[in-house]
Amino acid sequence: MTIVSLSGQSADEIAGWAVESGAVMVAIGPHSLTVEGSRAVLVAGALRHGGLVLAARPGACGEGGRA
Repeated sequence: MTIVSLSGQSADEIAGWAVESGAVMVAIGPHSLTVEGSRAVLVAGALRHGGLVLAARPGACGEGGRA
């Protein structure tokens, strides 16, 4: 899954609450983070922090990447 900030949070800020929610980071973008974790938990966190959780294809974040 990819978490995108709609409120201007940096990838580091997104990572802070996403990791606290149990996400495992896969890749980092300027205002986004590709993660593995519980979609329901991450969607709830994203709503609280002005973010959006999107589906990401396996391999979308580089060779061998998983999302």
